[in-house]
Amino acid sequence: MSSPPPSWSTASTTCARSARFTGSETQGRLVTRSFYKGTHGMSYTRTYRSWKMMLSRVRGSSDARHRRDYLGIKVCDRWLSFENFLADMGPRPPNKTIDRFPDNKGNYEPGNCRWATPAEQQRNTRRTVMMTYAGITLCKEDWAKYIGISINGLHKRLKRMTVEDALSYSGYSRNGHK
Repeated sequence: MSSPPPSWSTASTTCARSARFTGSETQGRLVTRSFYKGTHGMSYTRTYRSWKMMLSRVRGSSDARHRRDYLGIKVCDRWLSFENFLADMGPRPPNKTIDRFPDNKGNYEPGNCRWATPAEQQRNTRRTVMMTYAGITLCKEDWAKYIGISINGLHKRLKRMTVEDALSYSGYSRNGHK
């Protein structure tokens, strides 16, 4: 059995205390931390909310689209404990959320998850079209940026050229645009 914090009497361990935390996890808000046996004290953090949302996504919903999107996806047994999830993933960085990568159809487990920006997550979806040329695999948006044209310009090229021709073409059209 864990002992109470040194400055607390045994009777006070059943209570919770409020304190202002200034870390990035709470954005300086007033939060309540409980000192019950086994409590990690992170229930009001972004990391904990991400973990809870991950569990709720795979445990089901009444929404048919949600059930279809997460059908067969599971959370590994180790991550059913928040403490283990935190040990494996670390605290959630600002402006990032959990993403299943490199296998976006795989389970939530160590080795298949990362903290990712919205832009990284947008490129890691089932509908993202990946193209390989010269041994490099990128999505359409990244290829357009890589070769220096707009995404619309690349779409137009792909309508009339093969992937290889569209990505290696260096000429200009009659109106001076690539």
